[in-house]
Amino acid sequence: MVTRRITAEFTPQVWLNDYALAVEPQGNTVFDVTDAVLEMGRDKALALKNESYEADALRTSQHAPEWVKDWPGPFYVDVEQSISEYYAQEAAVAPT
Repeated sequence: MVTRRITAEFTPQVWLNDYALAVEPQGNTVFDVTDAVLEMGRDKALALKNESYEADALRTSQHAPEWVKDWPGPFYVDVEQSISEYYAQEAAVAPT
């Protein structure tokens, strides 16, 4: 049986001439945020948008790599699609 998971993707950046530019990551950029997102509740989770303060806060979640938690520069976190897919799958397997 496959367990559905919600993942976040971290994109590290650096400042260059007042612009945040993506840089090569120091390790894995995708990590499990299922528990943190489910704690929010369905409505709040589905309202979560990429590159928001709420999404960015997921970089400190339990399964985030240490280098992600310690990243000193700008960054953003994408999680919106993974959340949408998780809840779409949940609806597809829900008994009627």
